[in-house]
Amino acid sequence: MYMDYEKIAKFLVELRSEKKLTQEALSKVLCVDRGTISKWERAVYLPSIEMLVKISEFYDVTVNELVYGARKTKDNAKDVDNVSIAVMKENVRKVRKLTIFFSTIIFLLIAIMPFIYFFSNYNSIKVYKIGGESEHFNSLNGLMIVTKKNSYIRFGMVNAFNENDKVTEARLYYKNGDEEINLRTRENLEDLIVNKYGYDEYFSYRDVDKFMDNLYLEVKSDKYDETIKLKFRKVESNDNFVYTLNNNVSDDESSNVIDDNIPKYVRDNFKYDSDMKVYVYEHKDGDTSIVEKYSSDTNIYDVVENYGDSYSKYNLSLENNDLTFKRISDNRVNVSFDYNLNELICKSEHCDAIYVERFKDNYWKNLEIN
Repeated sequence: MYMDYEKIAKFLVELRSEKKLTQEALSKVLCVDRGTISKWERAVYLPSIEMLVKISEFYDVTVNELVYGARKTKDNAKDVDNVSIAVMKENVRKVRKLTIFFSTIIFLLIAIMPFIYFFSNYNSIKVYKIGGESEHFNSLNGLMIVTKKNSYIRFGMVNAFNENDKVTEARLYYKNGDEEINLRTRENLEDLIVNKYGYDEYFSYRDVDKFMDNLYLEVKSDKYDETIKLKFRKVESNDNFVYTLNNNVSDDESSNVIDDNIPKYVRDNFKYDSDMKVYVYEHKDGDTSIVEKYSSDTNIYDVVENYGDSYSKYNLSLENNDLTFKRISDNRVNVSFDYNLNELICKSEHCDAIYVERFKDNYWKNLEIN
């Protein structure tokens, strides 16, 4: 047996009519709003237990009769007497429904919390590779990690194109208008090489956007003093970022790492330099010393041919097969051009076909990319 709200509402109207009271008059007697009386009598909701007691005393009926919705008679005496049991069951049913409802809400909140956390923090960690080159130097495998609070920047390996030249100092700075703000200076090549990706090798600066587009590396050697404008390439974000910052792999272990994505020619002939974080292959062709390098991080392949008093440098981006060539002698660039090997297009005013064909025959075909 459940409470019949409509029946109770009609009984309340009947009792008020017997007293010849308006809803306004009854509201003053019971000290409630007239709207509340109206809602009781329209079965919108029922009076509270305390109010049922007050109403029963005013109308001279029992609470059981109010809840049953009629005065007690011989025919309904049993139902009226047992109505309190029905009320209790109704309350239990309501409590059960509320318990299920709130349990469902709590379960859903627990279930979606990881998704809320993920999407609120999506792209909160971004990783950029940093690199660039000038006429006689390049910087490879620099790294910047940007979080919501800080950015962490690491020097890359700084190289001189001429193996007889030696980098003596490098200064990292950014330009704020005409002002050069120094970030870090290293005074010798050994200090520039970072053996481990430890947090002690990173340094933190806020407002990374201020200098991301204006970050420079001044490099000095025994012969040259040049500035490299560093470029950024986004490589990872969030869970794609593997935390190698506290990597405890030894140099011997890391030198045996084989990346299946690198060209077979590199895997078969190159050795991994754990200091420079590049694959290196040194060999000779007669009197010419040749150093080939491949960076899996930047997907860049370099070749330096050293003839003693001069050298040639090939730089190939395997992303789009853009080739940059420089021939340097007497510390001057004699030949320089950019050429796309895919489209066979010279991207400079003039390209020397001899050097292009030499690169194709001696190096490019080995990479198995054409």
